Amino acid sequence: MPIRKLAYRLVFGLAVSTSLFAESNDAAAAAGATAENTSLPDAKPAIANRLPVANPLFLPSQNQFYVEIQGGWQRYASKVTFPAQTVSGVPLAAGSTKTTRDSVRMAATLAYALHDRFVLGLDVLYLASERVSLSNTGSLSSLRASATTSTGFYNPRFSAIGRLLGLGRNEWFLDAGGIYSPGIKSDDPNAFAKPMSEVEAKVRVGKNSGPWTAGIGVSLAYSIETMHKGITYRSTTALLTEAVVQYDMARHFIDAGIGLIQYVDRTSANDALNGKMRTIIQFGLGTRFTQNVFARVSVGWLMPISADYRESGYLFQVEDIGGPVAFLTIGARF
Repeated sequence: MPIRKLAYRLVFGLAVSTSLFAESNDAAAAAGATAENTSLPDAKPAIANRLPVANPLFLPSQNQFYVEIQGGWQRYASKVTFPAQTVSGVPLAAGSTKTTRDSVRMAATLAYALHDRFVLGLDVLYLASERVSLSNTGSLSSLRASATTSTGFYNPRFSAIGRLLGLGRNEWFLDAGGIYSPGIKSDDPNAFAKPMSEVEAKVRVGKNSGPWTAGIGVSLAYSIETMHKGITYRSTTALLTEAVVQYDMARHFIDAGIGLIQYVDRTSANDALNGKMRTIIQFGLGTRFTQNVFARVSVGWLMPISADYRESGYLFQVEDIGGPVAFLTIGARF
């Protein structure tokens, strides 16, 4: 799984989505919730005691749908640097090449609650545009710079989440579930769909306490080795950890999150760069228009990592520079 796609998906996940925890029980919390929610349109006694739809522990109740639409921009850059060196008696000048990708993506989530404790979901991700630019310096400056634009759908993701613990405010919540993404084989060499199928298992725990909510989740994603058109796509295993905290101010709310990505399969773990952990940070600000509709603006950053390599006598450094991401999320339950 490309790290930039995985990172973008994780940042979207940090923004809160269908699959987290939920709701409310004791009398004191109920009274506070009712007082708070009457300031918003569409307040109803049946949902006045439940967590707001934008809460990171929210999960739709039985027979409810939840829909989320997201649009965002991501800049991702990588760089290879060759220091001045002598290889086989031949002196080589320093040089570098840098690739920058500016992407615009649209994402959509649809979830349906078969039960208060069991939800099925579907996620789709569409690359609306991607501009790739190449810049070179020093001994590599003669290489040609390029810029391209491309579009396409990524593989869909089907999810099932069960709530094992917690159905009220000021309670602990525990969820467990899985995600399946089918491999899609295409004859189009520029297709964004990947031939490898992927399965992901996840566990999440969280706590709501008055206006504060916090949650942490751990996922293990495994892509299945696949051969397509004579090319073998090796399997990978990635460990994803994400944490989010939110402060609710009645109509408005703020949240912050952090995500960690670590490839743990042997091939990736033994690679100087791929074996390193990636870190994503994210901050968001949002508002609830009604009890059922909210919007959030979020910004995030994929932090850089780098590693030194020596291949065929050449010494060089590869740097995953990462970069910023910004997106708008609109969610609704009905």
